[in-house]
Amino acid sequence: MTDSSDPTATGADAGSEAFARAWLSYRRRWWLLLASGVGLVALAAVADSTFPEHEPGKVGVGLLVFLCGIPLVGAAGLGLAAWQCPRCRHDFFQAEDGWQNPWRPQCARCGLPKWSLDPNAGRPPRNPAIGPAGERQD
Repeated sequence: MTDSSDPTATGADAGSEAFARAWLSYRRRWWLLLASGVGLVALAAVADSTFPEHEPGKVGVGLLVFLCGIPLVGAAGLGLAAWQCPRCRHDFFQAEDGWQNPWRPQCARCGLPKWSLDPNAGRPPRNPAIGPAGERQD
């Protein structure tokens, strides 16, 4: 990758570097969600095994730890869901009708393929013979 302050960097290099930083942010958000979910379950299990004896009818420490940690995992999930496409700056996973799909292979709005460093990837090829309204320009 090139240095973004390099005056000899081309627009394509600068665009791909910005996309690479955006995908790194996406990857970090996924790892944060995974680590917080697995960590919460592990922490609750350790807390429950550390304090196994509790009075019947009372909530165990492990369950209490788990219930207190759910908002943290939810916040990590919301952070991932709100991740914006590096090209169109809309939520990558949210379609215009509001439907979220975290396994979507491309942006719901502009069609940018996941992990693409090319700003023009996923766009249909431009035909100069067809105008903006769809009529032929012969």
